Amino acid sequence: MNVRVWTLLLTLRCAYGRSTALRAAPEGMAAFLRAVPQKNTSPRNARVYNNLEKVNTHIKDLDILNKWKENYHLRIVLNSYFSDHLQKAVLNVKEKVSQYPQFIIAGPIPQKTIKKRFTFLRSPHVDKDSREQFEIRQYGCKLDIFLNSSVSLRGSEFTNFLSVKLPRFVGFEYYFEENYKGLKKGEVQNLKKKKNTTMEKKKWYHENEDLMKKIESLSFD
Repeated sequence: MNVRVWTLLLTLRCAYGRSTALRAAPEGMAAFLRAVPQKNTSPRNARVYNNLEKVNTHIKDLDILNKWKENYHLRIVLNSYFSDHLQKAVLNVKEKVSQYPQFIIAGPIPQKTIKKRFTFLRSPHVDKDSREQFEIRQYGCKLDIFLNSSVSLRGSEFTNFLSVKLPRFVGFEYYFEENYKGLKKGEVQNLKKKKNTTMEKKKWYHENEDLMKKIESLSFD
């Protein structure tokens, strides 16, 4: 009987110790738990934007529309190793842009064809018969898009008008370029006159260099 009582008391004591161990961590463990960073459950104040809204805000910040209206045009450069794919890409872009009366498209302006040649040796011996040459050609063209001043432009139209599906193996690049207006005949003649007068002045100073040095020395004295 006594053995059963002592066994029961020992079991209760062990159970009480385990329960307290589960309720309160040791001093070292408590310090470790305090050092572990806790997850922040506070709600986030940052706003999630979609792509269209991001683009519109960037357009407003950079003031692209006003620059485009003043003296710029949008240039699109297309490149491909296949001429038929390039022609199809040009047709797709022109067909898409022609749907918007706000834009005027010009081109395509052909670029210089880039040729790259490679030599392949079928034999370790240097022999003309064992060499094969391959040539890769890269075709390119440019498309210029101007604004139609008679039609107003909005930001949403600006973000969606270039959603064009291009064929495979066609690379593209776009950037804004400043417009350069040609000079009239009278303006060209005036530039020539200014150039002639400056050349005559330089010639006179070169011929009378000694005289100019004397004048400078007298003025400093």
